[in-house]
Amino acid sequence: MRCCAAGPWPHSGGALTTLLLTVYTILSKVHSDRNVYPSAGVLFVHVLEREYFKGEFPPYPKPGEISNDPITFNTNLMGYPDRPGWLRYIQRTPYSDGVLYGSPTVENVGKPTIIEITAYNRRTFETARHNLIINIMSAEGMWRKELLVF
Repeated sequence: MRCCAAGPWPHSGGALTTLLLTVYTILSKVHSDRNVYPSAGVLFVHVLEREYFKGEFPPYPKPGEISNDPITFNTNLMGYPDRPGWLRYIQRTPYSDGVLYGSPTVENVGKPTIIEITAYNRRTFETARHNLIINIMSAEGMWRKELLVF
């Protein structure tokens, strides 16, 4: 029986590092994050564009080829089944873009809100997931800065 100190991997450290970097690269392409910076008390609108997710559903469309697959979105606060109370979502049809909108509250200033966005291709049943990181800022600083510009 081998000792745990020897490790379960008989490979050299360089091979293991390459393997881990390869896995990280693959995961980072699937779970790309977007950061947005709305202000508390100000209407926030973020469009979930179908085009942004289309390149992730195999088979990939050829250059110049237009795919009009029905795509629907599911949005939720990371680790929870629903969105924060101030955030709403609408998508009229599976052929239109989705829209997240609402007015962040002062209580959420400085706390990142991570929204998981799952896109479903209703023709191929493929899914893609992205995170939207909402960094809510104080509206007071924004207004002072804008007043100085004018």
